[in-house]
Amino acid sequence: MAPRLNLFTNRERANSFGGAAQNYDTYRPRYPDRLIDDVLAPDAHRVLEAGAGTGIASMQMIERGADVLAVEPDARMAAVAQAKGIPVELATFEDWDPAGRRFDRAVFAASFHWVDPAVALPKIRGILNDGGKLALIWNRLRPTNPTRAEFEAKFGANPATQSISVPISAVGIGYYDPPHGQTGAAVNNLELHPLLGVCFTTDCDPTAN
Repeated sequence: MAPRLNLFTNRERANSFGGAAQNYDTYRPRYPDRLIDDVLAPDAHRVLEAGAGTGIASMQMIERGADVLAVEPDARMAAVAQAKGIPVELATFEDWDPAGRRFDRAVFAASFHWVDPAVALPKIRGILNDGGKLALIWNRLRPTNPTRAEFEAKFGANPATQSISVPISAVGIGYYDPPHGQTGAAVNNLELHPLLGVCFTTDCDPTAN
């Protein structure tokens, strides 16, 4: 797959997820527990999540005792997060005003590709406390059973025309980037219906090898 460059310039695409905000929150995978623990270790308390969407990662950090502020540009996605009790400020990260506030962690959960790094990185430097860290995390789904080839052998290249009841397993991998490239991984078994929910709330093929 060719690299996807400058996605942050395509605001229509970036804002398209809001049209399926509730499905996004229902079907998008959560992050591995070990990864969230690593992001917050050893003692992060004040956390900013930028491009927080429906607050999936924010809620996981709140459940571990973090004081999280979410920043999200789409009002429909933000409304789902707010319904969980997550404090949300409505703005793109580039336009968001930190108003002098500082944080122990700046977290981008599957969202850093939607910001302009030339603007975002200096801004992140300015809002982190001494010893604060930037965490870039995401999930990557990989088929484990059946493989893509086995799937197509049984159902063809266009499964939409077939009656399907086969279970699909996927591996969710979270990455914690600077400073040491720590990683966490977990296996999530997804039945077909949740997997299709993932397909309809992402811009890539989660079963691609």
